[in-house]
Amino acid sequence: MKNDFFVGYLPASAATKRFVGSGVAVIVVIVMAVGAWLGTSQRGAGKGSWDPSSRITTTGLLLVDPYPVLHLANGRSVLLVQPGKKSADEVVAAFDGQHVAIHGAPIDRGGWAMLEVYETEDVQIVSPDEVIPTPVPRIGKVVTMHGEIADSKCYLGVMKPGAGKVHRACAAMCLTGGIPPMLVVTNEAGLKYGYMLVNADGASASLALVPDVAVPVLVSGIIEVRGELTYLRLSNAGVQRLSQAEILQVPPADGPIINLTSRPHFQPISSHIEPQ
Repeated sequence: MKNDFFVGYLPASAATKRFVGSGVAVIVVIVMAVGAWLGTSQRGAGKGSWDPSSRITTTGLLLVDPYPVLHLANGRSVLLVQPGKKSADEVVAAFDGQHVAIHGAPIDRGGWAMLEVYETEDVQIVSPDEVIPTPVPRIGKVVTMHGEIADSKCYLGVMKPGAGKVHRACAAMCLTGGIPPMLVVTNEAGLKYGYMLVNADGASASLALVPDVAVPVLVSGIIEVRGELTYLRLSNAGVQRLSQAEILQVPPADGPIINLTSRPHFQPISSHIEPQ
């Protein structure tokens, strides 16, 4: 029986060419399959958008507590941040409770609205055509939910992905800078909902939640709605990290967990982030 023997300086035999060709084809197929599997198994980057080159002007009632928010006449509530990993507090604090026009770059995702404000000169006091009343907080029930704490700026479109362990260092820096923290939960239908997190006293929880960002957590608190935004006022139990085994034992959220005395079926537009 004759066996082919490859010699580098001689022409390859037909059998050797067939063997090499088949091997290359198999390797290419394997590489493509592995690439496709890795691509489909990765966490989605999200559908948020952010265009720092774009500028819009929005008019409404500015409130800075617990996080800077512009409440519009049409009922929308727009979160405010600065460029980079900073809250908008130092830029807008002097205008608390005023009707203002704010110029900035829009950030949005699934009904949520955020505006990146660059400097104090981008905020101007105006005389409104319609006086916007200060939203009265509406208190709901005590709830316990599991999900992931994200920094709202990156999650809503500035970074992709803006959540998960790969984004944890960035999220921690954003919360350290005062960016509003958001609890992202997913219900049985795969829909994502977001809840702004505040301390038990209703103040900003950004710094307190830095250690628990971008990991699975169990959170307990009281639902509170201000304008269009749904907040979760953390209970004394605070935030509990979950292991993978513990996550499997916790049932998913049953839709937007809101049960308000005055409007039992009230669902703020911005509590829904996007279908998964």
